[in-house]
Amino acid sequence: MNKEYIFDAAVSLFRHQGIRATRMDDVAEFLHMSKRTLYEQFPSKEEFIVACIEYEMKKELETVDRLEYKTSSPLKFMSKLYLHSIRYLSSFHPSFFKDLKRFPSCNKKLDQYISILRIKFNEILLECIHLGLCVKDCDTFLFSAFLSIRLENIKNGVIYPQKEKTPGLSKFVIKSMLMGYMTDKGKEHIISI
Repeated sequence: MNKEYIFDAAVSLFRHQGIRATRMDDVAEFLHMSKRTLYEQFPSKEEFIVACIEYEMKKELETVDRLEYKTSSPLKFMSKLYLHSIRYLSSFHPSFFKDLKRFPSCNKKLDQYISILRIKFNEILLECIHLGLCVKDCDTFLFSAFLSIRLENIKNGVIYPQKEKTPGLSKFVIKSMLMGYMTDKGKEHIISI
């Protein structure tokens, strides 16, 4: 059994139950392996969690990169990236993020993920300005900070989005914000989002 399969299974359990509620016994049982075999590969639960989170963050950043290449317009990419990141973070049990604070290196990985998204949001807006889709005095820093703060609030347990309502609300939020920065050319593009 390869490590990626083990990590995927463990992250799935962490996602639905939280880290603290998921015991190594649960992971071993889910994988149909002995707990001893699991501990032979990972001497402690902490090392196991760190390896899982590092793997998950790497996998998620690869997903973000693939999303960028599939999108034809920077405005569509901005919208898809924001909606994807909201859905992704909302898919974790609220206690997951609280539990993650016990593992500083893991928490740092999640902070890096949000920082990377913030940089991407800023780069996309700069590209939109260059293409004439956004006005030149668009405050890219403020816009990307606003989007990132919502992600940080999910991570910090400040807001718990309702999974079934979030996509519509999030799409409305980003479209409304973008409309304020759009040129006429940009407004034609954003209608299709």
